[in-house]
Amino acid sequence: MSAEILVILLVAAVYFGGLLYVGFKLSKTMHSLDDYILGGRNLPWFVLTLTFAATVANTATVMGQPGFAYSSGFTYVFWAALSATTIGIILLSRFGARLRAMNLTTISDLATARFGNSRRVEVLMSVWQVSWGIFIIGMSLFGVSLIIEVITGISWAYSIGPIAIVTILYTMTGGLKAVVLTDALQMLIIVLGVTSLFLMLTFQHGFFTNFMSDYVGGDGFTLSSTAEELTLFPGFTDLFTLPPEMTLFALIAYIIATSFWIPVDLGFVQRSLAAKSVKDSRRGVYSFFALDWFNAWILVLIGAYGAVLLPGLVNTDEVVIRLVQDTLPLIGAALVVTAVAAAAMSTISTYLNAGSGIIVHNILKKDQTSHDRPSAVKVHTCVYSGHRHRCDRFRSIYFF
Repeated sequence: MSAEILVILLVAAVYFGGLLYVGFKLSKTMHSLDDYILGGRNLPWFVLTLTFAATVANTATVMGQPGFAYSSGFTYVFWAALSATTIGIILLSRFGARLRAMNLTTISDLATARFGNSRRVEVLMSVWQVSWGIFIIGMSLFGVSLIIEVITGISWAYSIGPIAIVTILYTMTGGLKAVVLTDALQMLIIVLGVTSLFLMLTFQHGFFTNFMSDYVGGDGFTLSSTAEELTLFPGFTDLFTLPPEMTLFALIAYIIATSFWIPVDLGFVQRSLAAKSVKDSRRGVYSFFALDWFNAWILVLIGAYGAVLLPGLVNTDEVVIRLVQDTLPLIGAALVVTAVAAAAMSTISTYLNAGSGIIVHNILKKDQTSHDRPSAVKVHTCVYSGHRHRCDRFRSIYFF
């Protein structure tokens, strides 16, 4: 094992140890269900901004967006990011603030508010939200394990268990307060890390426009001889040129799939409900999408740099990790890699926290007293996380 890998593993061990410490430290403040899944409804807008961002800064975003840009150019990622920002601002800012004004505890409480005492609708909505959370947990946990495999060579099958245990422990003990505190730190490291990576690439290889013009020409449509063996195509950097073999209908479907889930997602709604006030909820949404838009563009540009600097990647989702290792100083690379992995763990903890809260508050509410609920949620965090093994088995069958 190389010295570089040892440094990364050491930084990761210290970082994850810090997560556990935060969780156990905050466990003494958990006295009610609101404390555990809503942080006492006391999150200011700037904390909401970072925790919203960390929720989506999983492997599908931090690794997937540059990987998509690497192979498919700018069009898909640009319009997906723009639509997610626009739809999110329009819908989540109003929907989330409205739910916060109603003082709901979970998104499933909306069923009770809308349909009176319809227990069937409440349970149906709860089961849907919990099932969606299981899928996201499985996807994110698998993604973290792949990061570890890419960096260290350790098979994902061996790392997935320890990662799950660490995530479950700090989520169980610290509740939402532990999750959002670590979210904020991880998101700051990711933003600073990818920005530093972009600036280093610019310093080493020149401004993006000048760099790419050597391969796609000044107009973006004239490929040079040096671009023949790359994934570049005429219009690679154009915002209105579809990649080869991709249709407009596929782009529309992609936009819908990456946008309309945000306002009704249990993780985003939980954050909105945890806001200190309705105003904080709205401001958190606005500032989050500004940050997300900035981060998305940086990641897309990094993916385009990678298409030239790292030709022939079989798994294009590795492009960010490879560039970080090749470009940033060792400690910086270790911090960014660890933060990306930890941010994916934050996504897992978000859905563990929100999903287990829905199970106890909306599905088992007749069987639990108010005093017992925080402990019950912690127990169901473990039970809930156990279902993600089905997602992991599915991925191991169909993706390997």
